[in-house]
Amino acid sequence: MRAARLSLVLVAILAAGCGKAKEEPRPGPSAAAPAPEARSFPAPASPAPKPLAVGQWARLRVVRPAEPPSRVTFRVTGKEDDAFWVEVESNTPRGTSVVGALVGEEARKGLTRGAVRKVRIKRADGTSVDVSGPAIDPVYPLVEESLGALGHPDVTEADRAEIKVSAGTFQGCYLRSVERAGIEAGTKTKVWTHPAVPVIAFARAEGTAGGKSFTMELMEMGEEGAKSAF
Repeated sequence: MRAARLSLVLVAILAAGCGKAKEEPRPGPSAAAPAPEARSFPAPASPAPKPLAVGQWARLRVVRPAEPPSRVTFRVTGKEDDAFWVEVESNTPRGTSVVGALVGEEARKGLTRGAVRKVRIKRADGTSVDVSGPAIDPVYPLVEESLGALGHPDVTEADRAEIKVSAGTFQGCYLRSVERAGIEAGTKTKVWTHPAVPVIAFARAEGTAGGKSFTMELMEMGEEGAKSAF
């Protein structure tokens, strides 16, 4: 079920602990600069996510009770022919890990093995591996867990609601619910989908996984400036 795939990426990063995520390049404000004006994004006419483009990025904060918040960054870092390199970087107490995949645009409708052409994995210990062809098969579950948020089902008839997060106010979000009993039993997620958000197309998610509550909130996003972590 395509709608369930978002929960895989949620579960994959819920174990993330404290740590500082790498910042995408952008001018730094001076000490005297005023706080940036809160951004507002109008209600979309369609839930369809925007096409992938090199430079896009989105950073989220993940919070669980009694744990330091963690950060996860999705980014589009390159293109080969008609496919894009998409990475997800997460910080954990064991270090920083990165999973990247070269995927076709069809992944926006739902990530499948057929959409994944190459894979790069950077482990917390700093070692990395590149795989392609049949060698992708044994690591595909990890790719799906990490990058499943690329795929979005048609939620045109879903309820609509406004949500305010650190990145701004998103009006008319499409609400959808995800339930999965896979990696962690009892994974239930409510998602605020908005196509203004690059790469992942959602501004907030909340629910339970493994019997523990969690929230994911969009902190920052951009249409350019993403750099590969490899």
